[in-house]
Amino acid sequence: LLESAIAVKQSKPAEAEPDEWEPLIQDAGVLTSVELGDVSLLALSPDGECLAVGTAAEDDPSLLLYSTHALLVEGDQSPLCRVHVDNPCAATSLRWCQPDNAPVATLLVVLADNRLVRVEVRGAGDDAPEVRTVAGAAAVAADWSPSGSHYAYATSE
Repeated sequence: LLESAIAVKQSKPAEAEPDEWEPLIQDAGVLTSVELGDVSLLALSPDGECLAVGTAAEDDPSLLLYSTHALLVEGDQSPLCRVHVDNPCAATSLRWCQPDNAPVATLLVVLADNRLVRVEVRGAGDDAPEVRTVAGAAAVAADWSPSGSHYAYATSE
């Protein structure tokens, strides 16, 4: 369901209004409606347990982590946690990685001010993920290697 919702979000016309998304969502077979606020980015963890949501509110941009089970099964729309970074700004890229059988999923976040942040989550119940800013990275994009053991980032230079 979430993959369908993400596909609809990514394929919707830029000029579409939120009330115009409903037919697109219904066509994709999404049966659950969840209000997450002013969403700019979505990324589902590899194990499907955690949804990272970047919000675009100008006065308070944030990165929130949700339990997919709580959202879809229990109807609980409160986030597991808000990822705290110094000088918050909107996220421009979210990339998850979880090597096989690893207890930790790691999210690479590129922020609008070109900071690259790693967020380590130990499961959907982790209410205090470890957040590290990658020193010296002036990133505009980042992604993981196929094995998940390395990541690379691109700079504007």
